[in-house]
Amino acid sequence: MLSQYKIGRPTLREALRILEVNGLITIKPGRSGGPRVRRSDTRDLARLLALQFGSRRVTYADVNSARRAIEPTLARLAAQNATETERQQLAELLHRTEEVTPNEAFAESDTFHLSVAVASHEPVLAPLCMALQLVLGPLRIGHEESWTNLLGEHIPIGEAIIRGAAAEAEALMAAHMNHYPASHPDQNQIVDWE
Repeated sequence: MLSQYKIGRPTLREALRILEVNGLITIKPGRSGGPRVRRSDTRDLARLLALQFGSRRVTYADVNSARRAIEPTLARLAAQNATETERQQLAELLHRTEEVTPNEAFAESDTFHLSVAVASHEPVLAPLCMALQLVLGPLRIGHEESWTNLLGEHIPIGEAIIRGAAAEAEALMAAHMNHYPASHPDQNQIVDWE
């Protein structure tokens, strides 16, 4: 790499460190080691967004507002673009919703919204929305009874997606997102990523 890019060793080391810190490569030590390209995931995006949001004094309420704007579009696109397999998986998820305990409701809610984002096949908004969901994580813990109530709203949204009723799925998701997440006293806190 030094000869290929005509740079010095400290510059290369720093470039690799930046790529590693941002989750784009891993560096394996040893004789057969070296940098390896790593597929980044939404946790990496969430971490970078949270750092940006914190430095710009963005609140959790601001992040939630962005999710409210994006999720209805993802529901519409999921109704239009979901594969038959994704529709079947969503149906199974909805069936499971009725058996969820209050302690499982938070994770089940995340799974539903992740499934809608994936089924949308939207290459920019879907990972962005999933990352925003991760950023909101600290705000959304607790209030089990609220999460259980919100799960019931997933059923008509999911059914609309399964039927391919795009406008209905979009409208139902918009109404749902006005309740989601439940009101929290720390929503005006500046975003902090741990």
